[in-house]
Amino acid sequence: MIESQGSALQPWVRLGLLPALLACGGLLGWVTRAARARRSEHRQQVRSEECCARLEHDLARARLRERELAETTKGMEREAQEARDTLRSEKARLTTALAELERTLAGTSLALADSHTSLQECTRLADDLRRAVQLREDALRAVETRMAALERERAAAVAGLEEARNREQLLQGALDRQAAEWALRSAETTQVTAVEARLGEAQEETTRLRAQLAESRELERVLRRHWADAEAALRESTARHAARAGEEAAARGRLQSRLAELEPLAMRIRELERELADSERQRQAAARDLGLEIQRLRERLARPAELAAHAARPRAGHLEARDDLKLIPGIGPVIARLLNRHGVTSYRQIAEWTDQDVERIADVLGSFSSRIHRDRWRDGARDAHRRKYGEDLPAGATAPGAG
Repeated sequence: MIESQGSALQPWVRLGLLPALLACGGLLGWVTRAARARRSEHRQQVRSEECCARLEHDLARARLRERELAETTKGMEREAQEARDTLRSEKARLTTALAELERTLAGTSLALADSHTSLQECTRLADDLRRAVQLREDALRAVETRMAALERERAAAVAGLEEARNREQLLQGALDRQAAEWALRSAETTQVTAVEARLGEAQEETTRLRAQLAESRELERVLRRHWADAEAALRESTARHAARAGEEAAARGRLQSRLAELEPLAMRIRELERELADSERQRQAAARDLGLEIQRLRERLARPAELAAHAARPRAGHLEARDDLKLIPGIGPVIARLLNRHGVTSYRQIAEWTDQDVERIADVLGSFSSRIHRDRWRDGARDAHRRKYGEDLPAGATAPGAG
């Protein structure tokens, strides 16, 4: 009887157990998929948190580097300002020294002009004295020539007078002997008288020439005194000119030494200005690079969270299944694995992408980004979802060029 009851119950057991087993298998598969999805979501969240932590660390280092660069720039700006202040003070002192030197040079130039004028006057006076001395020497030579001629005439007259006296003595001795010689003696006496008259004239001429010679010598003494005064004035002017030239040379030497002392400071200031310019360019370049890096880090910091929150989050009322993305035209195994690693696992996620989601996924895909619009992934995802789930998804906003 038991056997009969067992045989009678076998069809019912078979008919009731199979649906129960199928239901348990489906429930177990659903629970397994849900647990797998939760584990995948947990791993994705952990990776996102790690990525966010790394990015925050990089951002903190970048901010610290920016503060260090700002402090370095401020220090270099202070040094440059100090160098500029030192340069301004040195320029002011140099300008004052140059003004003083210019005034000294102007005074020296005026003194030199006066000395040159005095020298020209002394030169003219010396020329006049030379001409007067030359005239005096010419007059002396003429007087000496005239005196030599008068001396020769006087010597001739004295010789004639001696000869006349001798002849007179001879005639006086022979007076007794020759009476007929009285006429000759009278003629000779007349000749002696004429010679004596001529001798008196010669003596008067000699006296007059001696007076002229005395006047010439007095003129010579006056000219020599003027010449000595002119030479003294010339020596004094030359000494003053030499002293002023020495002062000017000393002033020029002091100025050159001052310029030589200021040259290293000017070179240091130029070097500081070049270093400041180079530092400013480096700071600007570093600031630009740091700004770009900070912007890139901020984008990277915001992008994974948004991408993970938007592209990988389940839609309301749906538990996203893991679809075979390779069934969408244009998506191969490599792109499918890349999308899965970034949380894109279903047709619904791709079909509901916005233009911002497309841009973010394009940054992730790199060289494969052009296929999103070229192969119309969103339309292909809607078709694949309709074929698999029998549900029509609404068309989202398409990017330009998607068609």
